[in-house]
Amino acid sequence: MFSSIIKNLFEKDPLSFIFGIILIAVVIVGLLLLRKHMKPDDSPDFLDHKGYYKIALTPTGYKITDQGNVFRTLSSFYYLRKDPFPIEVCLEEIQADNGKTYRARAIAMMILPEGRVDYVCRRYFNGDGNAASKAEIMSAVMTGKPGMNPVADILSDNSQNRKASSDEMLKQILAGNARGPSIKERQQEKTNCDGDIDMELTISLSSALKSLITEHGGTLSDEEMKKKFLGQAMLCAMTAGHAVTEITVFNIMENT
Repeated sequence: MFSSIIKNLFEKDPLSFIFGIILIAVVIVGLLLLRKHMKPDDSPDFLDHKGYYKIALTPTGYKITDQGNVFRTLSSFYYLRKDPFPIEVCLEEIQADNGKTYRARAIAMMILPEGRVDYVCRRYFNGDGNAASKAEIMSAVMTGKPGMNPVADILSDNSQNRKASSDEMLKQILAGNARGPSIKERQQEKTNCDGDIDMELTISLSSALKSLITEHGGTLSDEEMKKKFLGQAMLCAMTAGHAVTEITVFNIMENT
């Protein structure tokens, strides 16, 4: 009997019947999504995410999600720091153009603006192959092949050949002209990129501070050097999708 009613309805007005079926299906799917949305968010967390953005990949890009957002019905999330965090750089022996050597320490406070979330996620989780692999290349170099550690070379600076070699290698890394892991390898189980961001910012800030001391060591006041370093730090942070709020520590001392 039910089948005959369905048949009669279809024969009477096929277009309205099909539209009605589609409408019923949409309502059912909507109710199921709403039911899931209203449940407590018990999705597994990679970290204790206090102070982090929780982000979902949507058809229009990476979006910040929370309990009042439909994106929390998705199953995969990414986590980026929302609270300010420090990046510290220390240089032990830098040869300045005035013939003297200096040591320096600086701490820059970084923050991720909400409007840069999609850029940072695309940069480190997928998309730009060169940019996404930079920090991982840096990490591999940092861990230790002789003659392949640009940070150690920057800090020691014991010979002109080593200086030239390390500077060239650092330029190649920051320009993305080095082979890194495949996109597939980078994407596997990766929901957080704190280490990648820290590594890239540390190396780029170290390079900026080294260049600043080499060129202006002994010729500018500490306050003028700090202002110049703040400008360089802002550029470094922009490349990584972040912003600098302040330089909390900035010390340069001549080695005697």
